[in-house]
Amino acid sequence: MKTRLSAFIATVVLLGLFGLAPGFTARALGAEDSPQGLVSELYQSEKNGKSPFEGKASRTRLAHFFSKELTALIVKDGELSKKKNEPGVLDFAPLYGAQDLDIKNLAVGKPATTKGGATVTVSFTNYGKKQRAKFDLVQEDGAWKISDIHYADGSALLKLFRDAGVKR
Repeated sequence: MKTRLSAFIATVVLLGLFGLAPGFTARALGAEDSPQGLVSELYQSEKNGKSPFEGKASRTRLAHFFSKELTALIVKDGELSKKKNEPGVLDFAPLYGAQDLDIKNLAVGKPATTKGGATVTVSFTNYGKKQRAKFDLVQEDGAWKISDIHYADGSALLKLFRDAGVKR
């Protein structure tokens, strides 16, 4: 009897680890627990048609990836855009800093950590031209969050919001 119970418990634990048991989910350890993992997850979400920027992105979904400040600005920009019935600051693909996309060779770099933050550089080609986007990340409530995105043309997402007068 003891052997059967032990075998049953071991089976449930193994099934849970692999996400095969009801009520259990498995995730890659460290996927969103590191700056590189969070940025990779964001690009994967977009690739899978679940970009937090598209459609009816919830504040919760945005807050999973972005700092409180950047989340508030993205939400406010969407509200202003809807109210004015015109494009907001995000009239481009914010992960690539472009409106027209033909993305190839995407690579998420290793993080460069600094005191209180990290930077992850993403490289890709868009219409055959090599591009980079640099993600600044901070720790908020024990989790990594994207606090700004810098583009190849020298612009940055926070500055674009501020220049357009978008406030939290």
